[in-house]
Amino acid sequence: MVVLFLTYLLLLFSDAVLRVIGRQGASVLVRVMGLILCSLSVEIVLTALGVGPWTAGAH
Repeated sequence: MVVLFLTYLLLLFSDAVLRVIGRQGASVLVRVMGLILCSLSVEIVLTALGVGPWTAGAH
């Protein structure tokens, strides 16, 4: 419920947030979040396939 409320507040004040961080700041934020999302999706796929040292228990 807290996350829902925080999301609502961010959407409600999105104009003010955009004014503070600017267009370049928003562009950087979008790129960073995209990179995080991409890395998470690769990790999920590799874990599902059972590939990688973290799934085999090797160090």
